[in-house]
Amino acid sequence: MNRTLLLILTLFILGACSKDDVAKPTPPNIPPILDGVITEFNLSPKDLTTPGEGDFVLFANATFYNVTFDATAKTDSNAYIIFASDTILNDQSREFSNLGNDEVAWFPIRPNQVIIFFTDGRKITGTFDAAATFGGVFGESVIGSWREQADPAKPNQKAKDDIIHLVHRYADIDGPGPETDRQYIFAKVALR
Repeated sequence: MNRTLLLILTLFILGACSKDDVAKPTPPNIPPILDGVITEFNLSPKDLTTPGEGDFVLFANATFYNVTFDATAKTDSNAYIIFASDTILNDQSREFSNLGNDEVAWFPIRPNQVIIFFTDGRKITGTFDAAATFGGVFGESVIGSWREQADPAKPNQKAKDDIIHLVHRYADIDGPGPETDRQYIFAKVALR
């Protein structure tokens, strides 16, 4: 009986050890340079003149990546972001889904390129294509002021101007003011 118990206990211990020795798959590395297509882009500013959080989905190298960023002081940042064009919304843009009272998203949007430069040399380049969406959390009263009377799903000129002025704040933190410093961000990239 003791030999049987000893044999079972030995086999159990050996089995438990061998399970721990099995190598766990390592997550794929995220390349330091990503160049792809942005499928969704969202902003959640503190207000229309103060950038806040943002995120986008990038399709590159046959893989989807989530890129998240938040406006921060230069000392706490690891990157900065630029938009190549000064246009996001256009006359064909329309709200395309009900996201609640405080959030809106448009489709289609004007072609644009977004580049994030990391302080450690990494770089993300994403291009809005014909299927990209742009949206964010802006608040019910702001969104209400952006709708065309005759076509509520269509953004009016105020919406186009407000969005591009907000995006410009990433390149020039105080917009038309005397400062010329950019808005720095803390950005992260993960597999989707």
